[in-house]
Amino acid sequence: MNANVMLWRTSPAATELEQVTLSWLRQWLGLSESFFGIIYDTASTGVMQAIAAAREMLHPEYRTEGMRPGLTLYVSQQTHNSSEKAALLLGFGRDNIRRIPVDSEFRMQPAALAQAIVDDIAAGKTPCCIVASVGSTSTTAIEPVPAIADIAERHGIWLHIDAAYGGSAAVIPEYRHILDGVERAHSLILNPHKWLNVGFDCSVLYTRFTDILRRSVSLSTE
Repeated sequence: MNANVMLWRTSPAATELEQVTLSWLRQWLGLSESFFGIIYDTASTGVMQAIAAAREMLHPEYRTEGMRPGLTLYVSQQTHNSSEKAALLLGFGRDNIRRIPVDSEFRMQPAALAQAIVDDIAAGKTPCCIVASVGSTSTTAIEPVPAIADIAERHGIWLHIDAAYGGSAAVIPEYRHILDGVERAHSLILNPHKWLNVGFDCSVLYTRFTDILRRSVSLSTE
């Protein structure tokens, strides 16, 4: 009851239980063992952590020297604004946030994304992170993750999947397809406190790059 279970050293039992339960959830979603999960209070915190990890992957020196302009974030016109807010808090600046047009089903257009990245590279900017939605908040749109993953891999960009709203549906086998291509993402977030009847707040961030995630914010004290 309201125990301080912030890390393994203060409460190993709670930490081990977190890993067991998140392993169960990972298996229900059909994700591979390469994804490591952490519970956050909200997806807004989790996406900020993911974008920080994207920055760490490209420019680890920014952690020491401070961030320089030019790193660019890509979201669709339907992406939840928590991603844009996270980028602002991390120092990206609104001039370095691209809102990619959507199609008739409110999904990010891969061709427009690819062109925006090419244009930014030509302008001397550094594409850093793409946020793709699986169940956008306003329209429940599921974006073409495989095509977006192709673009991310081509340019070495961190791909984050915002499945906070729709991702939990994938625990049902007949809806597993909504996570097609997610296995190629760097990180994924979903909210068990939405469709899985878990008490508020419980947001789960999965990543295949735990070392980068840890390094992006780690600061140990005695």
